[in-house]
Amino acid sequence: MKTDFLSTVNMLSYLTTFIYLLIFVKSDPFAFKFEHVTVLDKDTLDEFRNSANVRAVYYFKRDMARLRTFMKEYEKSAEFLEVYGVKFGVYDCRHSQPSDDDDVCGMDMVEHNIYTYRQGATLLQLELQTMFDVNSIMSNILQLVLLREVPILQRREEREDFEYRNRGVRDIIFTFQKAIGTYEHRIFMEVAYAYSDNFQFALSTSKQSLQNFDDMTTDDSVIWVLQCKDSKKVDPCPKIRYYGYMDLASLAQFVRALTFPKQFDIPSEGTTSPYMQTDSLNVIYMYYKADSRSKVMDIAGKLAKKYRGIYGIVTVDIEAAEAPYSFNGETPAVGILMEGDASPLFLEEELTEANIFNFVSKTAEEFNSLVAEDAGEDPSLDGTEVQSAPGGDSANSPFDESEILAVETQDDQVSEAVFNARRSEMDLTLVQKLTDKTFSNTVQDKDLLFILFYLPFDDKSMAFLRLYGAASRQLEFDPRNPLARVDCHDWTDVCSRENVTIFPTLRIYRNGEKLRNYKGMLDTQNVVNTVKLLNHTDMTDLHSVSDIQSFLHGKLPSGADIASESVVLGLFEPHHKKEMDVFTKVGEEMEDRIMFGINKNGQGAALGKDEFGVTLPAVIVMRRKDMVTPHTVYKGDFNYAQLETFVIEARIPRMPQLTVKMFPDLYRQKKPFVISFLDEEDPSKNIKVTMSSIVKSEQFTEVIFCWIRTSGDGFGTRILKKYNPEANIPAISLVNLHMGEVFNYDKTTFDPEDVVSWLQESLQGKSNPNTVLPKGEWKPLKEGYNFLAMMDWEARNKKKAYGTEDTVATNEEYGIGFDEEGNEVKRSEDGQDDMSSARIKSAYEEDQVRHELLALKKSRLYHHSGGRRKMHDEEGASQPKVTEDEVKVTEGLGRHEEL
Repeated sequence: MKTDFLSTVNMLSYLTTFIYLLIFVKSDPFAFKFEHVTVLDKDTLDEFRNSANVRAVYYFKRDMARLRTFMKEYEKSAEFLEVYGVKFGVYDCRHSQPSDDDDVCGMDMVEHNIYTYRQGATLLQLELQTMFDVNSIMSNILQLVLLREVPILQRREEREDFEYRNRGVRDIIFTFQKAIGTYEHRIFMEVAYAYSDNFQFALSTSKQSLQNFDDMTTDDSVIWVLQCKDSKKVDPCPKIRYYGYMDLASLAQFVRALTFPKQFDIPSEGTTSPYMQTDSLNVIYMYYKADSRSKVMDIAGKLAKKYRGIYGIVTVDIEAAEAPYSFNGETPAVGILMEGDASPLFLEEELTEANIFNFVSKTAEEFNSLVAEDAGEDPSLDGTEVQSAPGGDSANSPFDESEILAVETQDDQVSEAVFNARRSEMDLTLVQKLTDKTFSNTVQDKDLLFILFYLPFDDKSMAFLRLYGAASRQLEFDPRNPLARVDCHDWTDVCSRENVTIFPTLRIYRNGEKLRNYKGMLDTQNVVNTVKLLNHTDMTDLHSVSDIQSFLHGKLPSGADIASESVVLGLFEPHHKKEMDVFTKVGEEMEDRIMFGINKNGQGAALGKDEFGVTLPAVIVMRRKDMVTPHTVYKGDFNYAQLETFVIEARIPRMPQLTVKMFPDLYRQKKPFVISFLDEEDPSKNIKVTMSSIVKSEQFTEVIFCWIRTSGDGFGTRILKKYNPEANIPAISLVNLHMGEVFNYDKTTFDPEDVVSWLQESLQGKSNPNTVLPKGEWKPLKEGYNFLAMMDWEARNKKKAYGTEDTVATNEEYGIGFDEEGNEVKRSEDGQDDMSSARIKSAYEEDQVRHELLALKKSRLYHHSGGRRKMHDEEGASQPKVTEDEVKVTEGLGRHEEL
């Protein structure tokens, strides 16, 4: 019933808001100092969009939440992307006139998008919601820059055709990305930009394209090398899976190693191997003499095929060249020089092919490298599947990546609904935002004050905050201005002092003191009704019969409407002091949920006798919208607990429609439900009359009578099918949710006598349940994982990029200038970022790698065979015109953001 419950919550607008993960800041973007973003005007806009290179424009139209944070990321992205020939602009639509040609500013929702252009053609409209940091902005823009070089292949047939066309031509570096706009996608595009002349790059965000990939065991980003260049047209391309770190330096080093010779022989190809150019690649040395050359070369070829980009393979004829590392042993021999070691480690067992591959795998594990033998793979390498696996004891890892992802991405319809409301700004104009300086004074100054304590990154908080703002609009003419809020992410000291530990918490203050926490439904109307109820500080005193009659019809003596649909009437004589004290105490406790009225002078005695058949003292709960039994009379002793329980239960209609709002009040009574499943047809109307007569008879006070509207494939129909798969509408079921037992009325006629007899037999245990509900708990479908154990395991088995500490995040994992909490890194007075030196070093090294990649790309563009040509990113360089097909592809790019 969970899905049905939450779907109905959506229908009732419980879940209707959007939240960015950082603090709300509203600001005019033009107050932000741009250094790399071009501020455009009417005269420069067209020239900017007509550039031969990609251009991005944000059209500012109005102030929005988190706009300044976005502008900071936009500025940083502009700085990085300048080197790719991309420029960013911002245009102020406040100065645009409706008569202007090409009035983009007049388009609906223009302020929620970044627009990209080349040669005047609109390439892609990027939603602002996906442009939340440097990574997402850069990766999307680079995808446009490399639209021809890095195609997006979403179907298996597309990818297989792509492989076929590249067999015998070029190797493919292919990636599966869980979404466009991630850090992993960004670094892949940066490497693709530099090495697109060496390899064919391609990507996919759809698992459909990976249907025949045996090693697709994770939902994370994955990169493969498809070795198509040396493959015949009839053979599939062997694959190498990249298991290194997903950071720019590691991926760039891996791809660079792919450009080296698959194997290098000394002395026939020289005396210095290309692997000496880097200290980040493990090298396998194979020493031989003339009699063992053939065997060594055969195994070296297989090693090169398997470990390309991961190991360098060097063969050495010790009779014709000086052996590296002063080798003087017997041949053939195999040694592995691991990254950072001074000399190779040699295989001491018999030099068979199987022993060599086992030695490579075992050495990798012992040195905690990035490579290990793929479990179960035949070392003869006759097959086409070529993989590596992480080092350390990762082969025995107790943590399955796909299972971790499943735990972290379980459906949360609240989060989804909050996200879907992102384009509609909350109206919080009338909700005062309190700080540590204004909190105490505001509480003291107000005779009635509601304060919402919330967290801006908590979905339930933000869902309620939107509805809270709507409530403030309904109360805008209340001179008390009773609604306020505190962002507990900003003002942790205030929330701590108020002992707020659950979010959202709506607390009610009266005359400077805490009254109680709000316990009602988190929706607009309930909040409004509660405010209206509490505006009456004293219990309503009803002096006359006319006052009592008006009260029962929903009017106060003053003529004002009563906010609650039910009211509680107390009728007393002056000497009923004890009874009045109990009634008053219950009224004070429940004053925020239902209106209490009291007649103390005995004037209501005659009315009580004639209308309700009671003698004084008496308590009556009147339900104005209950058409079955509009009132209930209290028949117990004047005991506080008993009277409170009576009021809580009696304020609910006797046969209500079972809805999301009604269910909690009914469920907490812990009684069986008698549910009528009805539609709009006459048989259902007749059943409602039959069930109403049974309710009025009060024969079954131990059950709760209710009905569900059942039509189409709605939640009522789905619940009925769970209880009674063969049922037609109308239908009746007796459901004991606490026992999991369902008794279905199985006759085709609905005579009152038959229904009563069926209920009696079912409640007395004279019949067996038709359905037994499965046992279960209201909890996530998948159990959580022990993240502390995961951290310990990773600390033992994962090498840290750049040798940084565990607490230092890889550069830009969260966006440059932001930490893992999503908070902007503050600058100290000396101008230095509040980051550890290790992190600063990491950012510096990644920037160095980026510039090396760009330099590599530019050097190649000047030296293509066939003569020199202009650089790709040179302003004004000749470029192919944007085609209609290219525009169509870019329009579809935005659809690849989800799996």
